[in-house]
Amino acid sequence: MTKMIIIYVTFARVLRFIGVWPHIAAHILLLAVLVAWPQIILWLPMTMMK
Repeated sequence: MTKMIIIYVTFARVLRFIGVWPHIAAHILLLAVLVAWPQIILWLPMTMMK
């Protein structure tokens, strides 16, 4: 019984760890888009005029 509880707790920790990374990746991606967005907006008209 104790072994089953240890396995369950370990599995829950692994799932929680895996579940955190997509959330962190989404925030990093959002931050990258927010930083790059003004540059993209300014770059498009300049390329259209050439």
